[in-house]
Amino acid sequence: MPRRWPLDLQPGPHAERLATTTVGIPDPARRELAEVVGSERVSSDDDALVDSARDWWPLSVVWAAQGRVVHRPAVVVTPTTTEQVAGILRVASHHGIPVT
Repeated sequence: MPRRWPLDLQPGPHAERLATTTVGIPDPARRELAEVVGSERVSSDDDALVDSARDWWPLSVVWAAQGRVVHRPAVVVTPTTTEQVAGILRVASHHGIPVT
């Protein structure tokens, strides 16, 4: 996945800044998400999770420079159409998965 940020994290382990609980993605939900967007657009790759855990909040940028992320998502899904977004939200709602 190409980097989207002008401040890329260095390779290696990245510490989570906030100790929170990640909601697991059940296998049936993961399969349903792959049916909606295609399996190549559903990722739990560490680089994708770390990259998607950042935003432009100034303190987040400082943490990123220190190799820390606020909190990793459980999975990254990248839709390309509004129909796919609707499908993702249906799957998430059905399985009780929060979407951010």
